Parts: sequence; C-alpha cells; structure tokens
Amino acid sequence: MNEIVVAGHLCLDIFPSFAPDRTDLANTFTPGKLVDVGPIGFATGGAVSNTGLACVRFGTPTRLIALIGQDLFGQEILNRIKAHGGGVDGIAIRPGLSSSYTVVLAPPGLDRIFFHHPGTNDLFDASCIGFSSLAQAGLFHFGYPPLMKSMFERDGEALIRIFNQARETGVVTSLDMALPDPASPAGKAPWSRILAGVLPSVDLFLPSIEELLYMLDRPRFLERRDCAGARNLVDVITADDVSSVAERALALGAGAVLIKCGHRGLYLRTAGGGRLDAACRRLGMDPENWSARELWQPCFAVPRVAGTTGAGDSAIAGFLCACGRGEAAESALRYSAAAGSFNVTQPDSLSGLVSWAEMTAAIRKGWALGPLDIRSPGWRFDASGGHWHGPGDTSRAS
Repeated sequence: MNEIVVAGHLCLDIFPSFAPDRTDLANTFTPGKLVDVGPIGFATGGAVSNTGLACVRFGTPTRLIALIGQDLFGQEILNRIKAHGGGVDGIAIRPGLSSSYTVVLAPPGLDRIFFHHPGTNDLFDASCIGFSSLAQAGLFHFGYPPLMKSMFERDGEALIRIFNQARETGVVTSLDMALPDPASPAGKAPWSRILAGVLPSVDLFLPSIEELLYMLDRPRFLERRDCAGARNLVDVITADDVSSVAERALALGAGAVLIKCGHRGLYLRTAGGGRLDAACRRLGMDPENWSARELWQPCFAVPRVAGTTGAGDSAIAGFLCACGRGEAAESALRYSAAAGSFNVTQPDSLSGLVSWAEMTAAIRKGWALGPLDIRSPGWRFDASGGHWHGPGDTSRAS
C-alpha cells in the first residue's frame, strides 16, 4: 500500500450554534444588537484536513503537510488532527503568524455566511515541503491553491515550482482546486495560464466541473451559470461541457482528469500515448487499463443527504486510496463515489466515513446507484460495472 502525502490548505472552522426556533435572524447584523447564540463548535477544514484525514480513515499511510501559526487556533488544529488519528510532524508552525480560520454562521432558515481569514495559508511555499521525503511516497496531493495567495501570485510561479520539484522525486502528483470569488484577487488570477504551467507536472487533476469551467472556459461557465439561475450549475451542464473541458486539461499536460459533478457523479478522462505509464508503475496499476479512458460513475444512493461538507474531498480520498492500492480505473471510480456517498450521510466532513473494508463490502453487496442519464451521442451504460463509457473511451480493459 502506497503512502499518500496531502499538502496545502488547512484551517479551523468555527460554528456558533443558533436555537432552531429563532426566526428573527434575517436582521442579525444590526449595529448595536445583541444576538444570543448557543455553544460553539470547532472542526478542522481545508484539503489537508478533509482529504488527508479521510485517507487516514480509509487505513492508508498518510502524511499531512501544511503551515499554521503558533497560536490558540493553531494548537486546536493540531489537537483535532491528532484526535482523528492524523500525524502532525509535517505541519510547520511559524511563531508570530496567525493560523487560518473560518467563522461559519448558519442561522435557521438562512443561507450560510462565511468569515474567512487566510492566515498562514497565504504564506505557504516550497520551503514547507521536505521534497527528499517524497521519494518514499506513492502519491503527492496538493489542495486548494486558489485559497492560498502565494500559489496564484506571479502566474502561479510557486505552485509550478512545487509540482516540478515533486515530479522530480518520482512521486505520482495530484492537484485539487477550489472555486474562487470572481471579484477576489484569486478570481482575477490568470488560471488558464497557471494551469498551462502546472498541469504538465500533474498526473491526476481533480477539480469540480464548476472550477474547471471557470478556469478554462469562462464564457461557457457564465452561460451555464445564467441558465441555472437558482438551480445547481451541475443540473444544466451537458456531457459535452464536461468532455470538452476535460480535453483541454489533458491538452495542457495532465495525465488524468477526475471531474467532480456533485450529485451527478464523477467523470474520468485519461491521456493515452503512455502519459500515465510511469504513474501506473509507481502505484502498481495496469497501464493499459488506465490509458485513453472516458468514464462517468453515478453516485451511490443514500436514504437522506444530511450535508455535503467535504464530499468532494472525501471522493478524492477514495480515488487516491484506490490508486494507491493499484486498482483499475473503474474500481477507483467506484471507491471515489462510495466515499463521497458515505460522506453526505452526516453533516460534517468525516463522521459519515467508514473503513476501507466496510466501503468495499457495501460496493460488493450491490449498493444501488443514484440516477444518471447521459443522452449525448457515443455514451453507453455498462450495467455490469455500473458506469457509463464515453466516446473517448478507447480501452476496454477491466
């Protein structure tokens, strides 16, 4: 079993609680007003916590790399990671700096409001990573560069340097994104140029469809967003939207693109021509099976969705852990969907997750699939495998 290193964004989430019978909170932010709240809750957030601790829950050797301050919030982050079985040796602590945190206000009947302080995440750079130690790992995963100022400044120079150095160690590289506020500096960053610089060194690129459209096809993103209105954007995207933007990412140099499509499941497109051969050898995967694939995996059915916090990060953890175990592309997709589906059964990012053995048993038992109907030309459903094959799926290895 290959070790996974998870690096990048890490913060403390703070949740003031509100009485469920409060109905007058629409005018909460009135100057001079005192608002009664209940006990406060804490949880770690960010890719290092959500994806990294999910990998720990799945029994995969996992190393966490992040940057925090020597303050009370930083200490709470360390305590909570330890409580979930994660190691903290790779988390750098800088005196005099402020750890990142998010205050999440979720009054009953109102949409959530977030107050986010980037803190030390904005200062993360290559010096936080011990690259020599990556040579012993199977996978290096980096998450949320759009939420880390140093990663998108100067056309992503620091992010590109990190992935170039990681790739030189021979480790398989993986990158997850985040959707920035369009009006923020991150939203205005030249993401198509940044991705053009970093993706040649990324073996596994793992964005959501919203993130990838925003970064590589802004006109289509805006068109679909306007079409969706109050609905979820994933409800109006087409198979052609997903396939075309995945092709762009592969053309920029990525080895494989796993696109998270919310309740519509997970889309996988891989490069041919031997692009993934070295990664497959490193992880014990079949190069023929992983070459030139186009697959779409539906989510698994759950009785009730309690919350979606960290669902995409859990899906990534399921996918990475499956790759680290040398699974086939179809199997890695199933584990990814299973991890995301278990996640949404609880409101937080970790409580719904089960062990790898329990997840395997649920899949093998014949877990029912959620609805997914792809009517675009060239797509066909594989009833035996529970996934769709796209027109770009030239391999039939399994």
